[in-house]
Amino acid sequence: MNKRTIPATITPTLAIGSTGAAPYYDVNITQQLCSPACVDETPVFAPQFTLKGVSQVGTNQYIAVIHVEGVINYIPCGYGSCCTRSQVVSQDFTIPVYKATAPVVTLTAGQAQNGIARVSCCDCSKTFVSDVPLTLTIA
Repeated sequence: MNKRTIPATITPTLAIGSTGAAPYYDVNITQQLCSPACVDETPVFAPQFTLKGVSQVGTNQYIAVIHVEGVINYIPCGYGSCCTRSQVVSQDFTIPVYKATAPVVTLTAGQAQNGIARVSCCDCSKTFVSDVPLTLTIA
């Protein structure tokens, strides 16, 4: 059976008050899993972020293209920890940058906070959610 993986929804949100040279973002990664997972078991996901490039899109306006990659390891419903499943996240997202000159961007990621979204009173869900703190040092 050939299953298609739906791309993750990746939403970077600028933290309130984070307007300095090193803005801090919360990067939310939401991914539909191939199999329902136990909501009480925390999945393992340690994404790696790399800067693919920075492109000018207007006067003093740039787009940083960031690649995120990692493997979600989770326990499907009805199975024990000996039967974990894995699903890869590998895709790009963008963050706008405002600077008078071409920016040099460095990324620093913090520890991911992972979970399975609970729907109503269900013990299983196919929605994986991760929030990762990401700081962009802009020179």
